[in-house]
Amino acid sequence: MNNIFIKEDEAVQIGQMFTSTYRLLLANNNEFTVVFYSVSNPDSKFTTDPGVTRLGSVTVSSPDTWRGKEREIEVSMYFGRTEITATARDVSSGNVTQTTIDFLHKKNLLSLP
Repeated sequence: MNNIFIKEDEAVQIGQMFTSTYRLLLANNNEFTVVFYSVSNPDSKFTTDPGVTRLGSVTVSSPDTWRGKEREIEVSMYFGRTEITATARDVSSGNVTQTTIDFLHKKNLLSLP
């Protein structure tokens, strides 16, 4: 799955937040990992393509496997001045994890596969 949060040269306000909701791929998964990338070529299709840089990741525990694949994971990105705070929250359990991505020297597309 690929989800582009922000494209190069797209205006983002300081303090702006974007949120997307995802579901687990397998009913017995007990965690959900989000990996963030910067992409210099908008035609890139794979994370192994040239110009794709891994920026960071966040993993949230989703222990209520009895809910199957119907568990929702909310991923939010809060845009600060030179960094982004990425948060993943398992809606059913309330578990939350967070990471910070420094964008002082980063540009291009920010995507979530």
